[in-house]
Amino acid sequence: MIIKTFNNSNLSSSILTILIIISLIPTTTLIAYNRNYEIEFVVLSFIYWLLILLLNIILPSVVITRRSLSENGFIFKLITLILCAGVLYVSWKYTGFRFHFGLMDVYSIRSEAREFNVPTILGYISASADNILPIIVVYLLYKRKYLISLFIGILVLLNFGIAGSKHVLFLLLFAIIGFYFVRKLKFSYIYVWIMSIIVYLTIIEYKLFDTYFLTAFITYRIVFIPAKLNYVYYDYFSIREFDYFRQSALKWFGIESPYSDNIGFLIGYHDIGDFSARANNGLFSDAYFNFGTLGIIIFPFILVLILKFFEGASKKLDERILFIVSISISLSLISVPFTTALLSTGLLLMLVLLYSIPRNNNTGKLKFSN
Repeated sequence: MIIKTFNNSNLSSSILTILIIISLIPTTTLIAYNRNYEIEFVVLSFIYWLLILLLNIILPSVVITRRSLSENGFIFKLITLILCAGVLYVSWKYTGFRFHFGLMDVYSIRSEAREFNVPTILGYISASADNILPIIVVYLLYKRKYLISLFIGILVLLNFGIAGSKHVLFLLLFAIIGFYFVRKLKFSYIYVWIMSIIVYLTIIEYKLFDTYFLTAFITYRIVFIPAKLNYVYYDYFSIREFDYFRQSALKWFGIESPYSDNIGFLIGYHDIGDFSARANNGLFSDAYFNFGTLGIIIFPFILVLILKFFEGASKKLDERILFIVSISISLSLISVPFTTALLSTGLLLMLVLLYSIPRNNNTGKLKFSN
């Protein structure tokens, strides 16, 4: 099933290929290395990924034909305008249009950002811009609107100065690289090459300079910390009450979680004894801390269905746009629970944006097809 996923060229398989590389393989590596892992965790991890890969193969694609409001680009322009205005306002109001390019001191910026008391809607706009603006940059480059693309690229840098989210810079970098170097080569091969090059560069960096910069910011932070946290979440919640979405979706209906503190901070303290470390995680961790074993069965259906909707919304888009879309979605899903990813990191808004990017399609309805 991994090989079949690797060989498929659709968006959902491209996203899963990335997740295999940065989540499944590191998780199985840690399982092989840590003999003290509970056998239940190993079995549940196997079931979780087996279901995801199987469902991605057997579930039909979602076909979304488009209506006139999206054909003329109105929704796309509106989303772009809202995101740009939101980033400009938050950057001006709370940071004085701060540009920041350092990667070593981002945690102080994040601590500062937590004290901004940004209105909820503006916070969502700024966080959504993290993932969506790089996609808009690529689309504008594709349309040869270079000045507007440059302006939005500058806004991405301003957005990094607000909360210090490193993946904002990485997404912009991959967006530009993808636009100029991605053509007809299969995405799966590109992802493998990118990861292989990064690993080799980390080895070269250590051998030549005796430093761990790339390891700290890429292979360790993006790959092995989330893989490690899967077991930390399992270890914590295997003997405690599951959350059942009470710290996410259900809190808006007045349903209280049994955990008064944010679960990410609780896990950070459980793992390294530092309550200021926010150990958010997605995928397996998300499924298990919400519903336990039941979540391992249910969440793969939800995840694959979400990916199928993204696949339907992005039909007939240029492969260079899909390249950065697949990376953005993958990093969001591995980093935070999917409910947080849909709302707080802007995946739901991204879905609307992808649907609204102008193409020359007929109007119609939503349907499923094989």
